[in-house]
Amino acid sequence: MPSGRGPYGGTTRKLVLAFDVGTTFSGISYSILDPGQVPEIRGVTRFPAQEKVGGSSKIPTIIYYDKSGKVRAVGAEATRDELQDLIEEEGWVKAEWHALTTYITDSHVTGSKLWASVESNIEYVLTHPNGWEGAQQQQMRRAAVKAGLVPDNDEGHARIRFVTEGEASLHFCIRNGLTTEALKKGGGVLIVDAGGGTIDLSAYGEAPNKKGAFEEIATPQCHLQGSVYVTARAKAFLHGEERRTYEINYPITLISVHIDFLKDTKFADDVEAMTTYFDKSAKLTFNSNPLFIKFGSARDRDPKLRIRGGQLTLLG
Repeated sequence: MPSGRGPYGGTTRKLVLAFDVGTTFSGISYSILDPGQVPEIRGVTRFPAQEKVGGSSKIPTIIYYDKSGKVRAVGAEATRDELQDLIEEEGWVKAEWHALTTYITDSHVTGSKLWASVESNIEYVLTHPNGWEGAQQQQMRRAAVKAGLVPDNDEGHARIRFVTEGEASLHFCIRNGLTTEALKKGGGVLIVDAGGGTIDLSAYGEAPNKKGAFEEIATPQCHLQGSVYVTARAKAFLHGEERRTYEINYPITLISVHIDFLKDTKFADDVEAMTTYFDKSAKLTFNSNPLFIKFGSARDRDPKLRIRGGQLTLLG
């Protein structure tokens, strides 16, 4: 895996689009390849319905379909509060994933001419978790065909390329100088990608007798323990669906108990709202301090459950 980026050696202008479709958030970057020039990678930072223009390089991985299978809302559009009534009334189906053409044409001085020069020559780079191989890549390729990115033939399939999330993270670290000191000392680099669905671990070192190139120095790992699983466990805890071991009075006294917590209480129907707040707010500030989960009104109160003023307190 070479670390340097030289001039593009092709003979015609080409557009490369890279999609990182994550479990919870997704992102897009692109590069215009001009013959003889060193490529510049740009991230897409504006998406429809974003609250802050240019404020984020990621959008929620959410897409809504109506009953006829037509796409009705994507990304940040799908999270707007004013859509909730329409979603319920029309029975939209939620699949928990942009007008990219508009972004490119608006971001370059000669945007329209630029797009016209590359729209028939586009390649796609798709990221995937460590350990995914032929079968999973084939599924992603079929999805790209069904999405209309490329035609379903050999030429179209050749325009789809894949990169593991570990390799993509390594390139980012190299470009931003995050690996310099470790590599100077002859050491390796351990990359932990803690994502929404998976946690990927990758270890790299400089390839011997090959300056500027890198190789894996340990088998990459992929664990289904990402952010969504933290939220799922929080919901199970609130519902009372898991067993936990507690210290009672003294560190040497341990008991295993089934926590009913909010099960069979008047707050059982509020678990969904609590889980949503936990996922969007409380989880992001997790540490050893107590967590506060808002869910109801000031009238919601039960000191025994540590609920006061519509707020549940979870001990750290």
